[in-house]
Amino acid sequence: MVNTLPTQPANFTTSPTVCQGQNAVIYTVPAVAGATSYTWTFSGSGASFSSTTNSVSINFSAAATSGTLSVTANNSCGSSIARTLAVTVNTLPTQPANFTTSSPTVCQGQNAVIYTVPAVAGATSYTWAFSGTGASFSSTTNSVSIDFSAAATSGTLSVTSQ
Repeated sequence: MVNTLPTQPANFTTSPTVCQGQNAVIYTVPAVAGATSYTWTFSGSGASFSSTTNSVSINFSAAATSGTLSVTANNSCGSSIARTLAVTVNTLPTQPANFTTSSPTVCQGQNAVIYTVPAVAGATSYTWAFSGTGASFSSTTNSVSIDFSAAATSGTLSVTSQ
């Protein structure tokens, strides 16, 4: 019997778009008859992975860049033609700029204190947090209105953009 080179793997079954900082993104190609291992490479930067099977889990760092993911099927006769996929790595939104507020110092029991950061390019939502107690608010935009209870304590207000 004469062994042959493995055939080129079929198309990937995963979306080609990911975000910086995204982990455990699974890329799979259908198994190739006669293949004993697979070799994966990525031409971009900031991607970590290790696999010799027809599936790979990739962790993309916060500074990862777009590139081409390639896989070959291997056996004792050699390697197949590579199957490639252009992977777009979307960048993380930048840090929001400084707050503007209607009242930098607030009193216990004060309501509707507005805090705003300039809109961040590419951000689709914002997450607000306050380390003190007694502040109630809800917002996914670049502006938040906070009501401070009569027992509110001082704290740090923070916002992240997504």
